[in-house]
Amino acid sequence: MRVSFEHKSARAGQLMKKLKDFSVKAGWFENAKYGDNKSVAGIAAVQDGGATISHPGGTPYKFGKNGEVVFVEKGTPNPVGITRPHTIVIPPRPFMKPSVEDNKEELIGQLELISRRILSGEITEKQAAEMIGAIMAGNIKKAIAKVNTPPLKASTVRRKRSGYADTKTTGSLTKPLIGSGHLLETVDYQAELK
Repeated sequence: MRVSFEHKSARAGQLMKKLKDFSVKAGWFENAKYGDNKSVAGIAAVQDGGATISHPGGTPYKFGKNGEVVFVEKGTPNPVGITRPHTIVIPPRPFMKPSVEDNKEELIGQLELISRRILSGEITEKQAAEMIGAIMAGNIKKAIAKVNTPPLKASTVRRKRSGYADTKTTGSLTKPLIGSGHLLETVDYQAELK
């Protein structure tokens, strides 16, 4: 998002030009990984925009206590069956665009306050860029927390629930984008000189 401010002083123009020397980004960076070394940014992109995956099949499965299908690791003895090639559809659960659109007016107000603090000499351009990055990262987290649709498939809820001792617990088990909490915890920002 690009924001412009009007000013009438040469000093203000010089300070604002210095701020343009900074690149401010928010989201997930190379160092954010899941335990299996998958990129959090890649998973976030799939969740945000949705995806269709052509699965080659070959995943062994058994039946759980209540007759539900439970996928097991390859090499597990006596699987009931092995999946055939199939398509997996992950619906979009947008949060990146809403993180900007839903907070636009508030962000503009915060940018105006930050600009005034730069002009008064209260903060440096680097500190301003850091503040803007922190605001952007916070807005992404708020947008993720707001996502409730489309609901998770029953099979996803069962898989998530199977990882808990109390299998009756729900709460975040049924909320999209909140499983391990890692997606939310790893939202970060970078403010660097270009």
